[in-house]
Amino acid sequence: MEVPRIVRLLEQAVQFQAQLAAGQARFRADIAAANGLSAARVSQLLALLKLAPSLVAFIGLLPAGTPARTITESALRRLTRLPQRDQVSEARRIFPGFARFLANSSAFAS
Repeated sequence: MEVPRIVRLLEQAVQFQAQLAAGQARFRADIAAANGLSAARVSQLLALLKLAPSLVAFIGLLPAGTPARTITESALRRLTRLPQRDQVSEARRIFPGFARFLANSSAFAS
């Protein structure tokens, strides 16, 4: 079974941010060129890092074989426009299992 696409995309965003922070790339365009992506696509991926920590943790724990439609990139990108508290509230509503994850995670208890 394959790791969910959204997990791979979030990992890629973390790698891109690390490259920028370490000075391995000065600009998003450098990362884009090195990875065969557009600068806009790199920006979209980096925007995922604006997600609330509890959402990032939940996504990172999605098991292999999780259907792609369970948590989509477009839904997450919409959430990044909200304050983190509102992201969590909306995610409770739209993502199956997120409310249960929060209830069982003492690190993210509200």
